[in-house]
Amino acid sequence: MRFDTVCKYCDYHILNYNGVQYKCTKCNKRSKNALERELKPNEYYILNDKITLTTKHEIFNLLFINNKMKILNISLEKIDVKKTLKKFKIFNEYKHLTLEELILFLLEKDNICINKKCNNKTVFRRVGKINVENSKDNSHDLFCSKKCLHSYRSKNMINDNSVHKIKDRVSWKKNMSIGTLKSIENGTCTPNITNSWTHFETKIKGKSYRSTWDAFFHIVNNDLEYETIRLPYYFDGKKHIYIVDFVNKKDKILYEIKPDSERKNERNILKEKVAIEWCIVNGYNYKIITNEWFEKNYPLNKHLLNDYPSIQEKLKQFE
Repeated sequence: MRFDTVCKYCDYHILNYNGVQYKCTKCNKRSKNALERELKPNEYYILNDKITLTTKHEIFNLLFINNKMKILNISLEKIDVKKTLKKFKIFNEYKHLTLEELILFLLEKDNICINKKCNNKTVFRRVGKINVENSKDNSHDLFCSKKCLHSYRSKNMINDNSVHKIKDRVSWKKNMSIGTLKSIENGTCTPNITNSWTHFETKIKGKSYRSTWDAFFHIVNNDLEYETIRLPYYFDGKKHIYIVDFVNKKDKILYEIKPDSERKNERNILKEKVAIEWCIVNGYNYKIITNEWFEKNYPLNKHLLNDYPSIQEKLKQFE
C-alpha cells in the first residue's frame, strides 16, 4: 500500500514542510500535523524494472512538460530528485537517481557520443525541448568533444553534403547571387530585411511590413499594392533590386516612404533617380512620403491603430 500526506483542511496533497509545520499550497493553511490517505493504484507511479515505456513517458510529461516551471525554477544542481518524485506521487524503488539518470531512464536513451568511432559519454546540460515519441532531446551535448564534432562533420562533408563537393566556389557563389537577384526582380522572392530607421518588422492581420511607417501608410491607403514593383539598378559596381514601397496602378503613382534624415543618402538618391526614369517611360508619377505626411495624417487617423498599441507607441513622435 502507498500513502500520501494530505492537508487536513482541504485534502490537497501538495504540502510544504519547514521542519516545524506543514503549509498547504492550495488553501495556504498551516498545521503541525497532516493526514495520511491511502492512494488508489491509478493515483501514483512506481519506478522499477517492470515499468513500461508508455508509463515512463507519462511520468516524463508530468514532470518536465506539465510541471516544468515548478521543477526547473532553480539550478539543476539544486534539484532534489527524491523530494520532487515524492511531491508528484512517484515512488522510486531504486536506491538513488540523479536528474540526469532519471531523464535517461524515462526516455530509455543513453548519453553516448553520436560519433560511431567514439563511446565516450556526453555532457548533461539542461532539460530542454524533448520529443517523447522518438526519445530525442537536447539535454545532452551530441558530441563528447570538439574533436569528435569535427571528425563527424568532415565525414558528412565528404559523403552527404553536395555543397562541400563544389570545386569552384567563387563561380557557385556568383551563380547563386544571380539567381537570387532574378527571383527578387520577378517577384517570386522578397528579402526578409527591415528598415533600420523605422524600428523593426511589423505585422498587421498576418501581413508583414518592413516598418511601422509602411504599415500605417497602408492602413490609411488600403487600395495600394505593397512591394510589387521591382527596379534593377547598379551601386558600387554591383547589381541590386529596388523594391518600391507602394504602387497605385489605377492612378499610376509610385509611393516611397522615406524620412527626411534619409533623403540625402547616396544610395537613396540613386534609387530615386531610377524610379523617376521608370515612371517617365511607363507614364507614372513618383511621390516620396516624408515626415511631413505623418505629422499631418497621424493625428487624424490614429484611431485606426487602436488594435495595435505597439505601433501607436512607435509613431507617437507624430502626435
